[in-house]
Amino acid sequence: MKTSQIHITNDTTKLLLQAAFVVAAYFTLKKAFKNKAEDSADSQIDTNPTAGQARALNAAMNPSGNNWMREFDFNNPAAIYNIAKQITNLDAVKDFYTAQTGGRKLHEDLTSEIGAEGYNKFLALATKGKSGDPKYSLNRKDIPPNRWIVTTAQANVRRTPKKDPFNIVKLVAKGKSIGITTGKYVYDDFSDTTFIEFFSLDLKTNTKKYFYVAKSQVELLTKEEKDKREKAAKLPFEVLTGNTNNREQQVVSIQPTSIYNESFQLLSTVPPNLIIGFPLLTMDTGKEMYVKLKTIQGNIRWVKLSDVRIQNT
Repeated sequence: MKTSQIHITNDTTKLLLQAAFVVAAYFTLKKAFKNKAEDSADSQIDTNPTAGQARALNAAMNPSGNNWMREFDFNNPAAIYNIAKQITNLDAVKDFYTAQTGGRKLHEDLTSEIGAEGYNKFLALATKGKSGDPKYSLNRKDIPPNRWIVTTAQANVRRTPKKDPFNIVKLVAKGKSIGITTGKYVYDDFSDTTFIEFFSLDLKTNTKKYFYVAKSQVELLTKEEKDKREKAAKLPFEVLTGNTNNREQQVVSIQPTSIYNESFQLLSTVPPNLIIGFPLLTMDTGKEMYVKLKTIQGNIRWVKLSDVRIQNT
């Protein structure tokens, strides 16, 4: 009887050891496959933009690089949104992010780091307005180009797309035509205001002058709608003057283009066929030609001349 008990105990121990070996082997293989997936994803950072964007997003949310520090790391929303503007394949970025971070989900981390509203902004920028909050979209159907702008309330016409008392060109009364939309707009987070860019003709120089007005203070009319309205009642045109930039030329990317600040530090990379800004001057360093430009937000940036074309509006 005693011998039988020892025999059972030995068999049980053997089975337990075998089970432990199988479990250990499983987790070892799982970790190996996980590391292999992470290594594979990381190996493409320099050659695949989506892999690089995924890694950059993780760095913006977890700058220390240690998962256990994620709760204590500061995040960088501005960097997150700049990366979002460069994304052309969000699904691929999500896949690389999951592979690089050992199974983490991009939308869960973004929502945790910048909140639901911040994630909606990221989504709108990353999908070019196909999803997310439309006010952050780069293109909006309700702000098309070549529409006459008519004030629906007293409206401040501004030089720049910000609520700043020093950038007001003129206070225009209700019911006046002030210019034609370019199709561009800027959403100002601070004032929660969408500013529409438009142009008016400077009669003295016969050139276009560009301004901004809050979307909430105007309506946009086609030429046909404007003509029809004028048959019923005169629609007065408000003449605008001011020291705005002449934007007869635009800088457009012809390939993935690096954007530098005034200290020539790399800020971001934009895709081809994107209007980056308006040229100010060119500079020859002896090795490379650069274009200095002003973005629609009024920031000064540099790009390589070989990466862009300068075209008339």
